Amino acid sequence: MIGIFKLLMGFGFTLVLGACATAIPVVYMEPNAGFANVSSQTSATIGKRATFAQTQAENIMLKKQVHTLVYQKTISADNKPSSSESSIIKKLNSDK
Repeated sequence: MIGIFKLLMGFGFTLVLGACATAIPVVYMEPNAGFANVSSQTSATIGKRATFAQTQAENIMLKKQVHTLVYQKTISADNKPSSSESSIIKKLNSDK
């Protein structure tokens, strides 16, 4: 009799704990979870688009975009890249 009581209490305790657990919201399981907030704040602060390349294809696409922005451009004191652009270009070139 005591064994059955312990068994039922064990199942009851498990059910109560299971009912208290919450599911993880889908928004936190997305690959870009949280990046939209970072992107919007960064873009507003520096005035540039922020991206998060997660695949090699996205990385290649971004490299091509940067290449079209700076390829065969004359750099002078008036139109030199900003420090943030320079660091992005250096990072992309180091990935080659």
